[in-house]
Order: sequence, then structure tokens, then C-alpha cells
Amino acid sequence: MTGLLISVRNKDEAETVLSACPGLDILDIKEPSAGALGAATPQIWQEIASLTLDDTSLSIALGDLNDVLV
Repeated sequence: MTGLLISVRNKDEAETVLSACPGLDILDIKEPSAGALGAATPQIWQEIASLTLDDTSLSIALGDLNDVLV
């Protein structure tokens, strides 16, 4: 199965993507300025999760492994 995943950094981007892509499969939350898999803040996760997602799933980047293995 092939689906569409789009990454966003904040609620404004998420709203834009959700309105432009009503058939979106996965909305991915990340902060690229914190690395390729940089984590956004829990506040941003909550703001985006509060949006009407219909059948769109959420994915959240939690950071690079190096961030955990200090």
C-alpha cells in the first residue's frame, strides 16, 4: 500500500496541509532545525492533535538516537 505522508513544523502548516490534501494518510510532526528527525515540542504535538484530522494518522519524530545516547 502506498500513501501520502507530509511533514509539518507547527499548527499553521498542519492546517494548510489538511485543507489542501483532504486524502492525506499521515501528518508527520517534526522540527528539522533540531536535526533530520528533530522533535517538535509537546505543546506543538497537542496543538496539531486538537485539529480535525478525519482519517489522517499522526506521526511524531522523537529526535535522533544520538539525542538519547548521551
